[in-house]
Amino acid sequence: MAEAEEPAEFSVSSGKTIPETVAFLAERMARNGYGILGTIDVQKTLKEKTGKDVGGMTVLDVCSPAHALEAIEKSDTGPLLLPCRLTLQQDGAKTKVSLLSPKLLVKMVGDTSLENMASAVESELRMILSGLEEEV
Repeated sequence: MAEAEEPAEFSVSSGKTIPETVAFLAERMARNGYGILGTIDVQKTLKEKTGKDVGGMTVLDVCSPAHALEAIEKSDTGPLLLPCRLTLQQDGAKTKVSLLSPKLLVKMVGDTSLENMASAVESELRMILSGLEEEV
């Protein structure tokens, strides 16, 4: 029997605005050993650079220091996978938050030494993001 393909993206919807969602995620991440390393206001940047308005869109670079250290110590390709990236897109009155699968990224670079770490990161981030749906 062929192995079922896992989806590349995990997404949830929040009834919060983008800034409210960022604040919620920052608090949840801190409680779970993660942090937000950077915030990119894609809407603002593209408006300034191209004159086009793409609507509410923010990218968050997030990381767990413990997992980052593990990735760096285990493999030369580990740093290529850092940090994890979340996208937040305004969708009417909701905010869609998406994560590209860390497990898929590890498969793409072909480094089996990082599979367990990527699986843990994906599970932890999915749990954090799932908290947004509970808040709706």
